Amino acid sequence: MTAIIPTREDLEIFIYERYKDAYGVKGRFYNFEDYSYEELVAEAERIDDAANEQYRWERKCDAKGIIEFRAGIRKVREICGCDRKTAIRYMIEEFAGEYDAGYICYSMNLPYSMAKYIEPALRELNDGAPDEEFVEKYDDLAEAA
Repeated sequence: MTAIIPTREDLEIFIYERYKDAYGVKGRFYNFEDYSYEELVAEAERIDDAANEQYRWERKCDAKGIIEFRAGIRKVREICGCDRKTAIRYMIEEFAGEYDAGYICYSMNLPYSMAKYIEPALRELNDGAPDEEFVEKYDDLAEAA
């Protein structure tokens, strides 16, 4: 089997893109012309290690958020004697009027993949929306027309 040896351009693109995975911004500050091939390889390995560490940390945070969310559901169900769906709705009541399940996931330290569990409760919570206090009355439009 023949090993694939990346070109300088491959390494530059890898570093540039993978830097975002590791640090949240693209590595636009790099002047790759100043790097030797060996330095590019070393930098690519360093950035890849940092990105992998970031991924592991994010997965750990996601797991912690899910565990806390599930514990919250159990606690609400125990206190209120309600079903899971109702417990989730109670847990997100403070977000009444919000329509972005992703924002609620962010606010509750949940991964965005949990939005599919938040959306049904959010729709039910906002069923009477828009909030009447923010809607102007236009009863006189029929008379004006």
